[in-house]
Amino acid sequence: MLFDLDTDNAEQKDLAGKHPEKYAGLEAQWKSWNQRNEKARWEDKRSDLRQGIMYQSKQ
Repeated sequence: MLFDLDTDNAEQKDLAGKHPEKYAGLEAQWKSWNQRNEKARWEDKRSDLRQGIMYQSKQ
């Protein structure tokens, strides 16, 4: 999704189809940035829960 927040701050009009080159460039930049991030810590716990490993909260 691509929006012009100066004229559409409610994000009602998706401009990705009208500007595919801009969308593709921003998507590539986001993917590059996202690959450099640390994996979300809750994803490990979700994976463990699927394997039947439960976590106990410390009280």
